[in-house]
Amino acid sequence: MLYFKRNIIVKALVVLLVILGIGGFIYKSHTALYISGNEALEIARTHAGINTDDIVETEVEFERCGKDTVYDVEIDTYGEEYKYTLDAKSGEIIFSL
Repeated sequence: MLYFKRNIIVKALVVLLVILGIGGFIYKSHTALYISGNEALEIARTHAGINTDDIVETEVEFERCGKDTVYDVEIDTYGEEYKYTLDAKSGEIIFSL
């Protein structure tokens, strides 16, 4: 009886480790596909020439547009508003205003 209980526990642990391994792989492969929201914000801030001390508010949204994935970035400073759309894979600026 004790052998049977140990066998079930060992099998359950193996299944749990496999599930965690698969989940970690999926998470890693997804995050490796896209730049982060912070990276998108930094690209936009640098392109606009904004000093971090001048930023009042930021908004970064990850969006799917058909087959494309983009970040919409808005940066508000004292008196100015900047809007960017960046390719979520490459970080390339698609649109700026």
